[in-house]
Parts: sequence; C-alpha cells; structure tokens
Amino acid sequence: MLHQKNQVEQLITQFKMDEALSVSRVLPAPYSDFYQLNIHFYKFTASQDNEHKTTFFAEWDNALAAVSSLPDDNEHKNILLCEMHSKRASIDFLSQDYVTAAWHLRTAYQYIQTNKKKFPDSPSNLKMAGVYNVLFSNVPKEYQWFMNMLGFKGNFDSGYKQLKAAVNENDILRAEASIILFFTEKNMLGKPKEAIQRLTAEQQKSGKSIILDIFMASGYFGTNENDKAIAILNNRKTYAENSTVFFIPYWDYLLGKSYFYKENYSSAIHYFDLFLKNIKGELYTGDALFRLGMSYLLNGDYTTAKKHFLDLQSRKNSGFDEDAYALSTAKRFSKSAPSGHTKQLYRARNRYDGGYYTESILILDKLKKEITELTQENKVEMYYRYGRVYHQADFPNAAKTSYLACITETTPGNSLYMQPYSCYYLAEMYKKEGQTELARTYYKKALSYNGYLYQNGLESKCKVALNRL
Repeated sequence: MLHQKNQVEQLITQFKMDEALSVSRVLPAPYSDFYQLNIHFYKFTASQDNEHKTTFFAEWDNALAAVSSLPDDNEHKNILLCEMHSKRASIDFLSQDYVTAAWHLRTAYQYIQTNKKKFPDSPSNLKMAGVYNVLFSNVPKEYQWFMNMLGFKGNFDSGYKQLKAAVNENDILRAEASIILFFTEKNMLGKPKEAIQRLTAEQQKSGKSIILDIFMASGYFGTNENDKAIAILNNRKTYAENSTVFFIPYWDYLLGKSYFYKENYSSAIHYFDLFLKNIKGELYTGDALFRLGMSYLLNGDYTTAKKHFLDLQSRKNSGFDEDAYALSTAKRFSKSAPSGHTKQLYRARNRYDGGYYTESILILDKLKKEITELTQENKVEMYYRYGRVYHQADFPNAAKTSYLACITETTPGNSLYMQPYSCYYLAEMYKKEGQTELARTYYKKALSYNGYLYQNGLESKCKVALNRL
C-alpha cells in the first residue's frame, strides 16, 4: 500500500488528477476515500468550479465514516480527520460561511491535539501542528473575531519549526508542507528569496509540476524579478496542452501580470481575458478585471477601460487584499479618468513591481520636477515609490529619507496604505541594521494605522516580526 499511497501523492503534486483518482481507487479504505476527497478539494481550489465543490460535499459523509471507522490505535486516524476538516473549513471560508468554517477548524484542531497526546513522536503530526501554530499566532484585525470564536493561540516559531521538519518527515501529503512554508516565508516573514529556495528544494524531491511552477513564478514577483517569472510562465503549453494535467487558470492571471509589468498591454489583455473566461469563482477576478481596465487605460483607451471598471463593481468581490484594492480604485477611475500624474505614478509602480528600477526612477524623476502640480495624495505615493525602488536597489539612506517623507505628508487620501507600509519597511531596515528598538517603534507605528488597503497582509507581517524580535 505504501508504494501506491506515495504514487497517489506524487500524482496529486503534479496535478495529474484523473490518474491520481484512478490509482487512489486501488488503495484500501479509508485511504482511497481520503485521497479522493483531497483530489476534489484541489480541483475546486484550483478552478473555483462549484462542480468540484459539490462532489466534495457529496463524498464527505462516506469519507468521514470510512476514516472514523479506523481503530483508535491507528496513528493516522486523527490526522486524516484533521486534514479533512481543515480542507472543509477552507472551502466554507472561501464561500464566506464563517460559522461553519469555524466549527470545522475547531474540530480539526481538536483532532491534531488528540493525536499529539496519543502519539507524540509520530511524524504525521508535524504538518498540521505546524499549520495551526502558524495560523493562530498572528491574525489580522479583520479576522480577530473569527479566531476569538475558537479561543486558540498558536506559537509562530514552534509552527515554523514543525513545518520545516514536516517537509522531510511528514507521511501524509508531505509536499503540502513545502507549499505552506512557501506562503509562510513569502507572505508572513517577508522572505521571498527563502520561499523560492523552498520550492526549488521541493522540485528536486517531487519534480517540476504546474503547481510548483505557478508558486515559483509568484515568488519571483515577490523579489521583483519579472523576467524570471515570465520565463517560467511562457512554458504554458507544457501544461495547457497536456491532457493528463489539470490546468490551473491562475497561470493565465500571472502571465497577464507579467506582460502588464513589461507594458506589453496587448498580451496582458489576452491573458487576463483568458483567465476571466476560465475561472469559475471570484478570487483574483477583481484584480484581473482592474488590470485589464488599466491595460486599456494606459494604452490610451479610457472608454473600454471604464467598461471593465464598471463590470468589476457589478461582480461579487472576494474581499482579499488585491481584489479589495481593485474594487476601491475601479470605483474612483470609473467616475472620472485619472490624471496624467496618477497614470504616471501607476506606471512607476508597475515598472518597479517587475524589477525595472531604472525605468521606474526615470518616471518618478520627471514627476518630481512637477511636484508643485501634484496633489497631496500623489506626493505621498511619489515618496513611497521612491522608497521602494531605493530600498530594493540597496540604497538604504535614500530609501529611509523617502519613506520618512511619505509618512510625514498630511491628508494622504487614497494613498493612506503607503504610510503604514513605509513604517513597516523602515522597521525592516532598522532590524537588518541591528537597531531593534527603532525597528520595534516602526512596527508598532505601522500597526497603529487602520482602515487602509492591503491591511491584512501587513498586520500579519508586523505581528510576526514583533513577536520574533
């Protein structure tokens, strides 16, 4: 059975879902039921197609009964139940059914705690124990009420250590630990380079796959290395034309962003259109629609851009940071076309995001010559954009000066989020220099802001950083 179990997990990691389903049926119950349920979960989260969610729910009761029938002395029983309830909670959370999600999350947590007591040395505990320690350790204000319903607390450092051990030792869905660590290092620790190294190591273990390539490309976005991201994403045919692979529409969203950063707007429009045509849910559709509109806008076609901005407002929004920003900005830009200065600032952001720092600086320098004509909102953004470029290009003194100028500007308007982010990046720089108290001051200052865009992601980073100082 071990060989077939490992084969199923390998096929899942490579997103060869039909073959994984076929091999899973050879496994004895309840492992066959468990892996089939997971396959439907992955297909749903990858495509957001409710057909796969419906199948997941349809098979839930039988799979739950099969796993529950395992004897209590089986060290996998509670782990399998924990995995199942965790994934059920994820689906319910994405569906914004928060009460049901909280119930399944609490149930999953109880199962992992039980297994740790009964089988303290089992490697099966590592991944899920790590997940819950990390998950419960730092929660943004927006979801604090959700965590209060559960009443649990986590320890980030313990969870991080458990997840790193799980990459090598966990014997149930081991590769998941690498992906979870990727998100932990990229989004919570603000260490995208380490996150990329994590995926490189996983590729050496399980081989190249669509899911690892997608996360690798998103990791390169985090390091502002768009040329490396697009080199991966341009291999689209490898997966899209392979009938054995379950293609993930998110690939086209990332490819659209890559061309967007390069200011190749016709190609960006093509891939954003493809993504919006094939994705079945709301996640990242707001951001894709906004960037689609911006592609037309920056290409000189405000009329078409406005249609996309209005379309975005008529759709259900996921509420995730990127989609929330897209909705907020689309509302403004649909009422009136952004000024020439605002468009140039967006171009500066775009070129920075792709790692094209010289081009970004040239745009900003031109704007700075016209500083008396800029609104307060635009001044805040100009200083922030300078700070990001100087910071990433390793000119720390210039970066600090720019961040401080951003923070001290009054009435930031829609650029408010750039001020707490400037605080965070100042804190990161002071931490790197060993000036712990200054770092602590600016992390806390970042957390003092409220009601700004991209708030959830920043709060998690600040809380993790403060706890680890």
